[in-house]
Amino acid sequence: MMHINYITYDVRHNTDIINIGSYPDIMVKSPETESDAQPYWYACTIGVFHALVSLLHTGVWEKSLHQMDFLWV
Repeated sequence: MMHINYITYDVRHNTDIINIGSYPDIMVKSPETESDAQPYWYACTIGVFHALVSLLHTGVWEKSLHQMDFLWV
């Protein structure tokens, strides 16, 4: 299960839940800008994954773990 928190157009807090058992279908705004491009992409979620990730970059001295959630669609 994955919870996505966001702010609505009228500045209210809202949450969407993606659950592959009951609500697997998702829709996201397409980044395509061509005149014949579809405004939205549609997908069916196959899996929801959670991972602890860290940033390894020159100039970053502190290694801290952060949870990252991602979908397999």
